[in-house]
Amino acid sequence: MSAPEAGRDGSYVGVRLSLATAGYRKGGGFEFRERERLVLRIFPDFPFKKPELYFNHKRFIGHPHVQWGAYICLYQSPETEYQPSDGLFGFFERAD
Repeated sequence: MSAPEAGRDGSYVGVRLSLATAGYRKGGGFEFRERERLVLRIFPDFPFKKPELYFNHKRFIGHPHVQWGAYICLYQSPETEYQPSDGLFGFFERAD
């Protein structure tokens, strides 16, 4: 994990993560490397605005739940599925 960095326009704080992916390798799914680098964006009005999670590359472009080449879509309907009271624990549980 890196030290938090302000986004270019100051509208979020970004944290770079390195995730061990051995437990996520399944046949027919994403072809993860030993570790995947992710970027977590947290907005000033968190937890009322959900965080965002991005791959640090575009290798998974075209895969389900990956939009714009890197954005990981975790909620079909954020307005009803994201629960601010769950905080980052709930967010990462969803990502898991």
